[in-house]
Amino acid sequence: MKTNTPRSITMQTQRSPRILLIDDDRRAHERFHDMTGDLYELHSAYDGEEGLLRASQCQPDLIMLDVMMPGTDGLTVCGNLRAHPALCDIPIIMLTALDDQETRLASLREGADEFLTKPFNDLEMKLRLRNMLEINRYRRIEDERARTQWLLDGSKEACLMLDDQLSIKYANTRARALLGLPEDMSSEEPLNFQLALGEFHTEPRKHWSEWLAQPRSSDAGLLHLLRPASNSRPNLALQMQTHVHYHRSRASILVRLTDVTAETNSQLMRWTFQYHVAHKLFTPLTAIKGGLEILEETAAARLDKSELEAFEAAMKSTNRLLSDCRKVVDYLELGHAAPLAGRFPVSDMGKLCTQVWSAAGIRLGICDLDAKLERSDLAISELTLTAIIAELSANSRKFSHGGVPQITLRVESTSKQTAILSFTDAGMQIQPEQLAHVWLPHYQAEKSLTGSVPGMGMGLASVALQVWQVGGACAFKNNEHGGGVTVSLEIPLAKPEPPGNLQP
Repeated sequence: MKTNTPRSITMQTQRSPRILLIDDDRRAHERFHDMTGDLYELHSAYDGEEGLLRASQCQPDLIMLDVMMPGTDGLTVCGNLRAHPALCDIPIIMLTALDDQETRLASLREGADEFLTKPFNDLEMKLRLRNMLEINRYRRIEDERARTQWLLDGSKEACLMLDDQLSIKYANTRARALLGLPEDMSSEEPLNFQLALGEFHTEPRKHWSEWLAQPRSSDAGLLHLLRPASNSRPNLALQMQTHVHYHRSRASILVRLTDVTAETNSQLMRWTFQYHVAHKLFTPLTAIKGGLEILEETAAARLDKSELEAFEAAMKSTNRLLSDCRKVVDYLELGHAAPLAGRFPVSDMGKLCTQVWSAAGIRLGICDLDAKLERSDLAISELTLTAIIAELSANSRKFSHGGVPQITLRVESTSKQTAILSFTDAGMQIQPEQLAHVWLPHYQAEKSLTGSVPGMGMGLASVALQVWQVGGACAFKNNEHGGGVTVSLEIPLAKPEPPGNLQP
């Protein structure tokens, strides 16, 4: 995995706070400028109307407003500012020579935040300005944070923010629901992201381990989180991407999770539908067509005109039906969920392969079973296993020499209560630099081999997701001798079924 060193980020110089003074006394502007120096970016207006215009133009962080001005007085200006959508949140300090309760109450009614009585003390004014600007800054940060959280909580995508120790600093509503996190994440002990994934297993395992070792890397790649189905809830498949942000050498990691369960289940249903159409329709139709072709060679010359017309109509209808069935397979899109959990007897593997290969027109196929597994079941449904073998067989045909694939499926036991299904063909091989990408969605090795892109490149990626979701693992390699590739699928063995209860 490529490791990126933290990029140096040029920090934009933070601008000075912007203050607008609205006062008809020009000496007040001069004194204010001399007093504050270069601490603030100062803007001046000398009457109420000009003050409203300047406020709209410069969007100050704070307004100092004199109460007693000719024309539009300070109270009116204050009310107009509070009624303006773009200016209503700006803090306002009222400047007044009047130290009476009535003026202060009137200013509060119009929305003033603070008061300074003329002539004011220099230190007091500096402290008031500093405090008001700081309060305003925190208020704006809080408003921005609230808006951001509102947007994230309304998102269909799950988002988490981690520190460089993988502690969860924030999780939006969707993330908490998918991962089963507590509603209140503000506990003193931060929850570690890796520990929060206790019910999930992560794939590809090699890439996941590399990311855990260097979470600061901005090139984590596309990872998957898989939760197998149980009696109480369905399977869950999540795609995970990460983005790293550096601030003052500290890393924050944004994790984005996308639910792809429906997509993977839909892919499984498409495969299964294609297999069943091929097996239930293509196999007998191909036999009918073959019989008609033999009759055409041996008996067509002896048929009279009406018999020959009937024969040709039968041949034409058979070809059209075969073509229409292929169109159904090519264009029908299914979006229904499919069950992944189940069990499949290893002893039935030869029968299943024969059915799949017969439907696919593959005649050079061998299924070799480990005798140790004769009484074992794979922890995967027949539906899923059929679809996987059909997809791998289709890939072997696609990459075979002359469209005649030679396939060997070996099923071997391991010491880990799993079985290894090694699917080997004798076709083309994959370039070494492509081997790491074959399980990625939308990656197509055939594009570099043939220049064509017949599908969307979801085949091997969906095979991997089906296997990962039952707790298995996948591997892909070029054969050392004889050409072709081997796809190895490690699938858990099902636990022995408990004996049935005796009925009284």
